[in-house]
Amino acid sequence: MASTGVFGLKRHNHWKQKWGAKGPEEQTDAVIIVGNIRIPVHNTILAAGSQYYRQWLAIRPRKTEIPEIQLHYVNVHTAWRVIELLYCQSYTLKPCRHADQPGVSLYIFK
Repeated sequence: MASTGVFGLKRHNHWKQKWGAKGPEEQTDAVIIVGNIRIPVHNTILAAGSQYYRQWLAIRPRKTEIPEIQLHYVNVHTAWRVIELLYCQSYTLKPCRHADQPGVSLYIFK
């Protein structure tokens, strides 16, 4: 049985075997913060789509904690669309869901 994720991606039950009960978001290794919204992401996906991010990863000191990237002067809907584009190779004009709920974490695959 498949369910549709936030970006319209199909989420199949076999992902639970590969990724764990919560899906791919358990394996995220960075967080993008826009205002009070946290968006867990995958470094490899962002680095594949962004030369700037790839360079930032290369010069960033290796630390044990998950990197958190705070975006200033960026609207959460704009950041969401850029992340959607990196993950899906397309984007929608729909507003970011749950962006009106302070402190919420937005997951790509839910």
